[in-house]
Amino acid sequence: MKNLLFVMLLVLSAELFAQSGNVGVVDPYSTGMGKTYTAASRGIYAVGLNPANLALSDAGHMEMILPLPPNISARVGTNFISINEFNYFFGGVADSTGGKSGRVLTQEDKDRLVNLFNGGGKIVADINLLDFGFTYKPSDKFGAIGFTVQDYMSTMVAFPAGFVDLALSGNPLNKEYTFNDLDVKAWYVRSYNLSYARELKILPKIFQTFAVGFGVKYIQGFAYASIDKINTRFVTNADYSITEYGDLLANTAFSTDLGVKYSFDSTKGDAKFKVTPFPKNAGSGMGYDIGIAGVFNEKWSFGMAVTDIGSIDWKNNTAQFTANSEYTLTDISNQEQRDSLIKAARGDGKFSNGFTTKLPTAFRLGISWNAKPGVFLLSADLNSGLNDAPRNVKGTRFSIGGNLNATKWLPYMRGGFSFGGQEIFCWTVGIGFSWGPMEFNAATPDFQYIFMPKDGKRISFAGGWRLKLN
Repeated sequence: MKNLLFVMLLVLSAELFAQSGNVGVVDPYSTGMGKTYTAASRGIYAVGLNPANLALSDAGHMEMILPLPPNISARVGTNFISINEFNYFFGGVADSTGGKSGRVLTQEDKDRLVNLFNGGGKIVADINLLDFGFTYKPSDKFGAIGFTVQDYMSTMVAFPAGFVDLALSGNPLNKEYTFNDLDVKAWYVRSYNLSYARELKILPKIFQTFAVGFGVKYIQGFAYASIDKINTRFVTNADYSITEYGDLLANTAFSTDLGVKYSFDSTKGDAKFKVTPFPKNAGSGMGYDIGIAGVFNEKWSFGMAVTDIGSIDWKNNTAQFTANSEYTLTDISNQEQRDSLIKAARGDGKFSNGFTTKLPTAFRLGISWNAKPGVFLLSADLNSGLNDAPRNVKGTRFSIGGNLNATKWLPYMRGGFSFGGQEIFCWTVGIGFSWGPMEFNAATPDFQYIFMPKDGKRISFAGGWRLKLN
């Protein structure tokens, strides 16, 4: 068990981060429209989501984002416990002196708390930084190019109900606790994405404009941690003995600049954290995006893309943690037996030869209706994660949203809804301003919690700017 807690604390204490995938918060423009982007995104915001949309800008169009300040999007929260529930169970109760004391839980309270964790209580944290971006379309004949530098950071920890049940119930006889739902996935990577798109003369009777695009990205990996297999259980037998069955496989990798030193590392000296904009690699890899975009007429268009095809090879400062044990403690007062139980459950850590992880490959399909060109745009998306890499969820998320530009004197008003994925339901709201070539956008995908803050489970936002030149 100490080994599991070590890995979890390691993940939560080192700033670990992620890639695009089919969940999470994206750019502030698309986020405000319900996180719809496959058909509606343009310019810099199309890079990494549907590169074909780069070609749909006017000839001579240029966009730029500089590092200061960067575009940022973030979310932190859970999928199982609200602020109100957290305060009830862990906030204490007022006592006669005006202070607070711990709440004495009834059996009904204990059952309710355990049920909150059923299926794995997930805690997620994502931060995306668009550090630099540039797109340019010289002419229809040449097509359009785009280049971005982005930092993706993500952590997901799923706590099994067995942890809570064990803490609340103790060790009743003939009781078995399983921790198979424990899951940890986290990484911090940087993507250098070079994309190109061009219009093609295909089916002119159907498409007013048809474009294809592709992106090639070099991925730097700075940190990674995951539990790849766990089948650990804890049993209190009828004769009061305690048996532990341990089965664990976890992998980690950290840039030496992050200052993480493994407990089993016997080399002299302490690891030191270095503040640098360009940390040393713990891993690297290549990724690919491919997409198409079609404009039927001045009102209807569609897009389709597959993004983040590829993997990362983690080769530097990598470690593997394993446990494969069975141990029975017959006398809990015996220090030697307790130490042996801890050693069996903890398992062993050692440097490894490296490992490979997939990028969060996702399939995207979208359609947009330009109801009144330049005034109101409605867009809908289907996004499906094709693996369970960080910030990806197998399954489909549906979203719909709109962008309203009532007059040139009022800001852009955006809103939408998203269903599926880790969020289950999101009500998104966004706003945008344009002053000459400067465009500023901000959005939140969890507007529903404004009206029920005590039931809130997440905090998320997106904000940024871009320079647009025609």
